[in-house]
Amino acid sequence: MTKKSFKLLRDGSTDGNVNSRSINSVCSVGVLVENRAPETGLRRYTSRRWQIAFLCASCTLAMFALRTCIAMALVCMENVAKDKTTLTNYTEEYNSTMAVDTNSTKLKTSAMVPKEWVGVVLSAYFYGYIVTPLIGGLIAQRFGPKMVILVAMLIANVCNGLTPVGIRYRVEVVVAIRIIMGISSGVILPSMQVLWSQWATKSEKARLMAVSSSGINLGNVVATGIAGFLCEIPLDDGWPFIFYVFSLGTILWMIFWWFAVYDTPDKHPRISEEEKEYIHYGKVKPPHKKKILRVPWFKILTSLPFWALLISHCCHSWFLTLFSNFLPIYMNDVLEYDVTDNGIYSALPFITRFFMGLAFASLADFIAEKKHLSMTNNRKLFQSILGMIIPAVLIIGLGYLGPDQKTLAVALMASASGFQSATMAAFRVNHLDIAPRFAGPISGLTMTVGCAVSIGVPILTTALTPEGTLEQWQTVFYINGGLNLFGAIFFGIFGSGKEQEWAKAVPVEISIEAPGKINIAIITPDKTNISIISNEEIPAEDSDAKYVYKNSMFQYEDKL
Repeated sequence: MTKKSFKLLRDGSTDGNVNSRSINSVCSVGVLVENRAPETGLRRYTSRRWQIAFLCASCTLAMFALRTCIAMALVCMENVAKDKTTLTNYTEEYNSTMAVDTNSTKLKTSAMVPKEWVGVVLSAYFYGYIVTPLIGGLIAQRFGPKMVILVAMLIANVCNGLTPVGIRYRVEVVVAIRIIMGISSGVILPSMQVLWSQWATKSEKARLMAVSSSGINLGNVVATGIAGFLCEIPLDDGWPFIFYVFSLGTILWMIFWWFAVYDTPDKHPRISEEEKEYIHYGKVKPPHKKKILRVPWFKILTSLPFWALLISHCCHSWFLTLFSNFLPIYMNDVLEYDVTDNGIYSALPFITRFFMGLAFASLADFIAEKKHLSMTNNRKLFQSILGMIIPAVLIIGLGYLGPDQKTLAVALMASASGFQSATMAAFRVNHLDIAPRFAGPISGLTMTVGCAVSIGVPILTTALTPEGTLEQWQTVFYINGGLNLFGAIFFGIFGSGKEQEWAKAVPVEISIEAPGKINIAIITPDKTNISIISNEEIPAEDSDAKYVYKNSMFQYEDKL
């Protein structure tokens, strides 16, 4: 790393101590400016970057609604089948598996999806999803995250609209449709990491990422809450409208996404110059380039902070898959709610999760801004303690509550889900903490492994709860709680909030003596612009820059 020193004069020029003889030398002329958000109060949340955050939230809402609505549809279909003494319009091949016990109060499986296929149907999405997250970030880097996300959602939406047709034809067709939906959906979240590497600033990244991910919770609210009412429509048995309504809503989102989202601030035709400059000098990653970075996979796979992030993602995937796919079934089996109440109370944990997730993200950013904790301890607080240990205790306690304790059971579910949302301010942004240049590929890798874990959740849960008794569900909750406790300990020991050495490019450091004798250290990790500035002697990755050295001419005279 080459070091240069010069004095920044009040007019923005230098004292002439910079030369271009050495290989790493730089030239620099600029002015010292304060790096604060150009908007205040509510105006901030109408800025272009926050508009994109809200559209990303709508995207994840639609994505998870399409993903989880089939779980509630299965309960609705079984409710329809229970009231019929004869079943028609099904192939003779399935007649032997579709006997309906009209005296049973349990809504175990759908008459059109045989019991032995339930776990396969719920897992099929993940069979496809496991294929594409790893390459999603790389594809988004090459073609731009806007179009990658849009095309992926289009394919997923078409598959969702065709699901009722597949259900009424053959169960194998439903499995194939869900696999294709999973393949297309797998690129979406890694592509968002690439998008936010261009739009998020260090001081706002936890909040922006939390808002973007909040749609995951709302998607489950929509899929369980609204679906319970849609299946009561007295037309075509009601349940197909769950798929049709969500598909229409997704089409509406696609229109807004097309007109309002752009890959970088420089490409946005309606962004203000003030906001563009604020983002440009405070972003968490170098500018987007139309080339694929060489990813240091060996160093990544031998990094303990990466493994702490990976294990955290796996625990999150297990928890979310269990809650989103099996909460309606658990409430039907153990708490014995009817289908409408089932939809309402199954949505409550995700409503709690939505609001608490945003609150935790704001608190995490506040703590980081005030420097009450280092970034590493900040992430450990929200990941290990609030997001894993507390939910583990609550979910284990849930296994001891029966139908006579419905209110307490729902309260524990809502509390566990709410506290688990604290991880949205930790592992969701930890990719940008430890390796901002490789956030897309690393996010894809962790999602791929997390998806592999998610595949096993429906199959294992179905196998462990054949009769749906309280004792059988208790085993499921013990497993979930144990995994969370293990993940909390591992992240607490090895997790990090600092950019890792293997993730950094070779920087040039310039010490500037600014007007007023303030020493500013400027590090340029991407060879093109100044990205991290600190007016205190603290690690650069823990710095929330108050000032930036604004200089479009800053460049290398010679290439390394």
